[in-house]
Amino acid sequence: MDKPSGTKPESARIAPAAVPAHRNIYAPLFCQPPGATEPFRHPDWDRLGVEVPYIIFMTGRCGSTRLTHLLRASNLCGVPYELFNEISIPTFNRKIQARSFGDCFQGVVRQHNAGRRFGFEIDVWRFLHPQAFLDLDACFPAGRSVFFWMPRDDIVAQAYSFATAKLRGHWHVFHDAKEAAPPSAEAVPDDAAVWEEILRILARAQRMAEFAAERGLRLHRLTYEQLVTDKHIVVMRIMDLLRCPLPAVQAYLRGMDDQTARLRYDGKVAYLGEFSRRYRPLIEPVLAERTRLDLAAFRILLQASAGITA
Repeated sequence: MDKPSGTKPESARIAPAAVPAHRNIYAPLFCQPPGATEPFRHPDWDRLGVEVPYIIFMTGRCGSTRLTHLLRASNLCGVPYELFNEISIPTFNRKIQARSFGDCFQGVVRQHNAGRRFGFEIDVWRFLHPQAFLDLDACFPAGRSVFFWMPRDDIVAQAYSFATAKLRGHWHVFHDAKEAAPPSAEAVPDDAAVWEEILRILARAQRMAEFAAERGLRLHRLTYEQLVTDKHIVVMRIMDLLRCPLPAVQAYLRGMDDQTARLRYDGKVAYLGEFSRRYRPLIEPVLAERTRLDLAAFRILLQASAGITA
């Protein structure tokens, strides 16, 4: 269910806590100290031809790559990839040749908007960093901007996917890839690696919940499970929230096809069955409490009851 709009004024909506300068992931990319004054502090969406900006906040291994490829293929919603992580920006900036984060942001908007929409996916941790260079409240004003939150209901399976992808180095399968994807190795993560990912996912989810509550941010919730069940309904709902023209949306949905495929891990079901059996008393509070779980206390419990430090 979508979270009702808060009552805080626009200027208080999305001003996250500052990230220390020495930890800001963007400053080294532009040799620009956080907080440095620059003329550009927010985009002129009208001049850039963008009617609706949007953000998909995600947790990773939650179906967001599949979703953003479906949205991009419509040519109605821009190119909502992970445009602002520290790995992607240097690639995009080769064409833009920007010397500041603000100029790069504006250049990315010019290159990756479509249908008068511009969006991107990002995790909440990375979203804390651009505020050193941009006025985020002015960038994403209430009434014009749309915000999505994409977790995964089955955190244990999500954590297994993270740990396995990291171990095997195989993250996605694209149907239009020029070369066939390499076969997955048989390496299997250990229990500690899966628990580490569970706790990391929970920490990010809790930060997102706090962030949204503090700022009165309205989030439209999407999940991996919804996308797997009926991708057409999910995409239609998103496009409706983005106020895309209905005839164009319906025409796209009639021929919509996936550009990505689900990764199939041999032994996944057997592993998760054994994992659930071993740790059922610990898994139940994780699934039931999520954003309310005291992670520090849970780490102590995990070490004491299962001998796992994560």
